[in-house]
This record gives sequence, structure tokens and C-alpha cells, in this order.
Amino acid sequence: MDAPKLQDDYYLNLLDWSSQNYIGVALDTEVFTWSASNNKVNKLCSVEENDMVCSVHWSQRNHHLGVGNMRGEVRIYDVETSQVIIEMKGHQDRIGY
Repeated sequence: MDAPKLQDDYYLNLLDWSSQNYIGVALDTEVFTWSASNNKVNKLCSVEENDMVCSVHWSQRNHHLGVGNMRGEVRIYDVETSQVIIEMKGHQDRIGY
């Protein structure tokens, strides 16, 4: 999987590997998943043009991926349906870890 827009910032968490053998990666304004079992890449979501994805993190037991952005918002996605299941707002700064 190519990662041409991967940010070089130690304080961001832009790559995470799940217990179900998926990788989630944030590339600037977009989030992609890659399955090790079938080698398939899927675009999960994107944020607005003037925003940036700052972190991704898998849940321990299921196909849920948390995505944090520059605006301090976190969205939890069901990766199988590519739907937001939880949206949290109100943090004052970027979600970096």
C-alpha cells in the first residue's frame, strides 16, 4: 500500500494495526484501511479540505476505528459498513494520540 501523504510528525498517531489483522492509515484528509487477509485497500472516510486527520486507533474486539482530527473531533467508524457510529466534539485541540 502506498502512503504518499503520510505526515512526518512524531506526535500524531497516523497508523494502527488491529487484532483482526487490519491496518488503518491517515493520509492528510483521508483514512484508508488495508486487510492483510485479502490485501484489499478501502477508503473509509475523509475530512473537510481545511482539516486534517491526526490520529487513528482500532478498538480491541471489533471492526471499529476511531478517527481524530485537527478540530478536536473524534468519530468512531464501523469499518464493515463505513458508517459513523459515535461522534464526539468539544475537545479544544487536535486529537493527536
